[in-house]
Amino acid sequence: MGRMLAVITAAVLMLGLATPAMAQDGAAHAIDDFVQRGSDFFDNNLIFGKIRISPRLDQRFIYDDNIWMNDASEPQTRGRQWDFISSTKVGLSFDLPVNEEYTKFFKRSKVRLLTYEADFMWYFRNTEVSDINHDIGTSLFAFLSDLTKASGGKPYGFFFDVNANYRIIMNPLDLIQRPLGPALTGDPTGIPLAIGETDRLQWKQANAEAYVGWRGNWLDIRAGYEFEWYEFKDDFYSQADHREHTFVGEIGWNPWFHPQGRIFLKGKYSDLEFKTGLLNGANIWDVRLGFEGPLFSKRFRWYLDGGVKDWENQADGGFVFRNAQGIPEFRSNPDDSDYSGFVGKGRVAFTPWQQRKTMFQLEVARDVNWSAIANYREDTYVMLTIFDELIPKKLDFDFVISYSKHDPSDGPYRHLFEVGAGLTYHLVPQVDLTMRYLFRNQRSFDEVSVTFVGPNGGTTDLETNSKFHQNIFSVGFVVWW
Repeated sequence: MGRMLAVITAAVLMLGLATPAMAQDGAAHAIDDFVQRGSDFFDNNLIFGKIRISPRLDQRFIYDDNIWMNDASEPQTRGRQWDFISSTKVGLSFDLPVNEEYTKFFKRSKVRLLTYEADFMWYFRNTEVSDINHDIGTSLFAFLSDLTKASGGKPYGFFFDVNANYRIIMNPLDLIQRPLGPALTGDPTGIPLAIGETDRLQWKQANAEAYVGWRGNWLDIRAGYEFEWYEFKDDFYSQADHREHTFVGEIGWNPWFHPQGRIFLKGKYSDLEFKTGLLNGANIWDVRLGFEGPLFSKRFRWYLDGGVKDWENQADGGFVFRNAQGIPEFRSNPDDSDYSGFVGKGRVAFTPWQQRKTMFQLEVARDVNWSAIANYREDTYVMLTIFDELIPKKLDFDFVISYSKHDPSDGPYRHLFEVGAGLTYHLVPQVDLTMRYLFRNQRSFDEVSVTFVGPNGGTTDLETNSKFHQNIFSVGFVVWW
């Protein structure tokens, strides 16, 4: 960025001071010298001791023809609404340089002591949902593990790694998690205006993970702890507030017949607990056998894992409603289903040429995760990504097409198709111009139907609506130092 600022300043000065007698090569030399000194000045002032300070600006202008992701036109829903959105992301990170052994060991080229990003989202028509997203993260303690092995002179030995992230997000409650309205959770007086509809809301999310282990020439082991926490700002959605504690163990082996690859066995045990008790918590076991690394050719890199996941419902959610005689009539959350079955993930990346950054990647996965409307949710997706340098080091093209299926244990099944493409033009080394288009189409089955009884005895039938299509177009620029 220092070089870019210096170029601008030099151009202004040369326009003001140049004379007809100045030789062309002399002017070029003067500009180049000024640019170099200016670049050094800006770069050196972004370094404090050994800490590198890296600002970043990402500005996008977005057109969205369906911000509520809803095609319905009934009076109870908002229906399709378009808007122009300005997304301004301002970030700042404090990084430490690392040596070659660190990069090989942790697969990271720097240590993020602290990083912060604010995303100012402004909706020009629906200004009431404009807000700011915050993202704070750190990987400080991974650097300490680098110190413990530095005396060995090679990237093997004892290590530990700690990372943490905290986010405050204002967004649609995504296409997967749509909490129940009050009427669906047993409050007989609550009649939501848009039951089951995606809403703009804010939530807080925290993740932390810590691992300790040892890596040798052909064998590695590690154990760790992961923590996840969600809390929604609006009490209306508090049923989805939860925390999850996970304990991890893994052992890996670089076989003698294929030392570039790694075979691994990993297991996880998780305890999931919802804050309000309206939804059921779970005890979760996840055991997988896998392989990662090149296979058949160095141009093909693979990641494969598969195993069994056991989701044991704790049956502690919901409330029992009784009649005037105290006899139980129904439970607000009758879902007591469990899951035990196959989970897995496969990814293959193909790079056909060395001289160009072209890549084809196919990814397929099946997993089971928490749900805001049921005991669990089965997720299946397929995604193809293509990346190519149309003009080497100047113009990049990417294309993504995906299909995903989200099946809660009790609730509507949703099938989402997405296809998008983008261009990135590298204007100068620290400035990119971007353009992107995304189409989304979702279909659903087994929607939830509810009948409300009004104060005068009249009834109203409502059904959750999850079917929609959406077009999103954006242009912008990215500047980093």
